[in-house]
Amino acid sequence: MPNHLSISLKVVRQNSTVWRVLQDVPDGYALRRGLRSTLSLLHVQGDCDRYFASLGKMRRNLRIGRERLRKHGTVTVEMRKGSAAGEDFLAEFLALEASGWKGRMGTAIRNDPHMVAFYSSLVRHFAAKGRLEWHAIRVEGRLVAAQIAFRCGAALMLPKYAYDEDFAECMPGHLLMEEVIREAFSRPELAELNPMSDAAQHRLFHMPRDEYVDFHLVRQSTLPVLFELPRVAAQSLYQDHVRPRIPLAVKQVYRRFKRREVRQPKEERHSRRPQ
Repeated sequence: MPNHLSISLKVVRQNSTVWRVLQDVPDGYALRRGLRSTLSLLHVQGDCDRYFASLGKMRRNLRIGRERLRKHGTVTVEMRKGSAAGEDFLAEFLALEASGWKGRMGTAIRNDPHMVAFYSSLVRHFAAKGRLEWHAIRVEGRLVAAQIAFRCGAALMLPKYAYDEDFAECMPGHLLMEEVIREAFSRPELAELNPMSDAAQHRLFHMPRDEYVDFHLVRQSTLPVLFELPRVAAQSLYQDHVRPRIPLAVKQVYRRFKRREVRQPKEERHSRRPQ
């Protein structure tokens, strides 16, 4: 990229190798920090029973969900790894995701050819390296919840899950997460589960959060200094000084405005926050 003005590294984790490397700014660049965010994760190198005992009312909700799901028929759980996890399951996963509210709102992966191409390439790449996983729950053979996972070192990344809204009262997405967590605690090669988001349902599973930062490396030459550096500096100014001073009430009104046309998934409405 000989003619680039800057390089943006999005969502860099504070304890990552990239973070440490960026502390020594490369020659010819100015380093600026951008958006700061917190994302959920779960450490799984401990006592599984003690962890689930800490979930309070969520344990009861999961039990109720399991009982409701069993009333629909035989329940099977699939944990596909290694050679058993291939590209063939992607089409079924995309169809499940598009069958619900994301499909109705036009935000499902299958609604965007570029996203389909991206995830197809991602699945192919990780499958070839034996680091792709598919997690699923079926009732009488019908897929009711599914999740895509990628193993990166000692972390299992969980970027996408989907569930059948006809079974929403059974909380199949949460039941699948329970199965994934229990299995993760039994896998010595794993240190953490990382959902790569900060969704409300992660609070139900008492997932702590870690900090991530966007970094921008701006070339120290005329055009980047004139055009790119002011833009990045303005973003940093907003994140460091303006955003923290915005009243909470204003933020809440803005979030409600953004969500006003988005129908909340049924499963989330059936979930109760543990005490």
